[in-house]
Amino acid sequence: MLNSAMDALVNCGAYNDAKDFFLVMTRPKGGNATVTTKRNLFKKCAPTATDRTYNIMLKAFAKQGALDEALQLASKIQGTKYWDPVTTNTLVNTAVSAGAFDVGKEILTNFTTTASASRRYHPSKASNIAKGYTALVDGYAKAGKLNDALGMFNVMWQRGVEPPENTYTCMVNGLARAGKIHEARQLMEFMGSSGVRITAVTYNAFISALVSETGGRQWDFETPF
Repeated sequence: MLNSAMDALVNCGAYNDAKDFFLVMTRPKGGNATVTTKRNLFKKCAPTATDRTYNIMLKAFAKQGALDEALQLASKIQGTKYWDPVTTNTLVNTAVSAGAFDVGKEILTNFTTTASASRRYHPSKASNIAKGYTALVDGYAKAGKLNDALGMFNVMWQRGVEPPENTYTCMVNGLARAGKIHEARQLMEFMGSSGVRITAVTYNAFISALVSETGGRQWDFETPF
């Protein structure tokens, strides 16, 4: 129940109130008067933290762009049962939002390497952390770091994390915005040949980037294939 309340507060931007609930569930004692009051209110049901509790708090930090706070919290739960793929994805999103691409890259490297050797990770579930890789690819592309975006896209394959449709979409958009129209079309061809469904979102990303960069002058109204 408190996790749902926390999540609702974060979505509404009430981060301090969400943090109060977080402290109620993670600290049996201490905190300000408001936290103590809330702890007494829920004393009978004895709320305890779950992995979702920590992920919601990380989500709050992500929305605020508070990378240092997110990293501090992550350091406390690293290697515990509270860390899961959602934690990784949320933390990478926070790093990307703060422009700390190297931090996001390090998080993905550490998680993929350590998790692959644990019981909780299986190659068939590698897609669980695809969101984190996609966030980093998109961040690089939007920052004009196209080579880094392509590099991370290739790293996904090397680590057994198959890129979903939205990862391809980010790369197609980045290539088209950089004026690499032929490469963007080639990537869409590769999508089709690899069995990845090309949606309207991908087409729109390609066309909008093309129009934005060329004013439509190079758009010949052909399909990208």
